[in-house]
Amino acid sequence: TGSSWIPKRMHRKGDKFAVLRESAPEADGLSSHRIEEMMQRESYIVQGKLEIFEQVAIYLLERYGEKGLEERLAHFEVSWEEQYAKHGPELILALGEMTDTQMESPFVNHRGYINKKVAKEAIRQVRIRGKNQ
Repeated sequence: TGSSWIPKRMHRKGDKFAVLRESAPEADGLSSHRIEEMMQRESYIVQGKLEIFEQVAIYLLERYGEKGLEERLAHFEVSWEEQYAKHGPELILALGEMTDTQMESPFVNHRGYINKKVAKEAIRQVRIRGKNQ
């Protein structure tokens, strides 16, 4: 007899598979609670992204004026997609925190692109705080 692949915490008196059944998804694939959590998370992500885009538009308008604003915003969107693909929701957390102090440490350059060094440092700080919690 070798060791079992079932974790020891599941080797209890009674039904060994109760834990698996309790955490199993409903027949449609996901529990209603899980779907609700996913929808709320997605809502937060969209809301955070919109707030960041609004703040960046205001910053670029105030700093550089209306001339070239559309081009700068297009550059920001391209840069955003690239950085979001790389860092995911941590980018929203990091840049969201920076929008309040954006004038002190701008994460957008004069062409509208995200300053990768500034964003990377902000994401690093978010990760450090996450580990310390």
